[in-house]
Amino acid sequence: MKVAIQCPCGRKIEIKKSLAQRKKYCSKPCFYRFRIRPTGLFYILKKKNPTSFKKGSIAWNKGIKLFYPVWNKGTAKGYINIHGYKCFDIKGKKSLEHRIIIEKQIKRKLLSDEIIHHIDGNKLNNDIINLMIMDRSSHTKLHNQKRLCV
Repeated sequence: MKVAIQCPCGRKIEIKKSLAQRKKYCSKPCFYRFRIRPTGLFYILKKKNPTSFKKGSIAWNKGIKLFYPVWNKGTAKGYINIHGYKCFDIKGKKSLEHRIIIEKQIKRKLLSDEIIHHIDGNKLNNDIINLMIMDRSSHTKLHNQKRLCV
């Protein structure tokens, strides 16, 4: 059994009764011309573990905006990056907070092969007693041992 409905363009179309709830347009060009989309709508994705995104598949490429807390300290804008570390944007240069803290403590710039290890595993805990300088190979060995023991 067929039912007649009217498209927003003015055409009358006959469709099956079962499709009357779904089909409201006579063609795809008509659908794209007359569809009503809400304005100001965006999706917020709150992640407890922001490191769960695979490298190369950044979420906002797919139309999803991530929600991370943002704060200001003087001229520096602070935020949590997609890897879960506190960052600062100081005059356009991005810096990790835990590296800044260690550099102030040892009064020199860190070398490229030096890594800051969070002892308790919490990336947001940047207390000086929780941070330890390691070279890349010993840091990798430490995390491999932890992974094998668990």
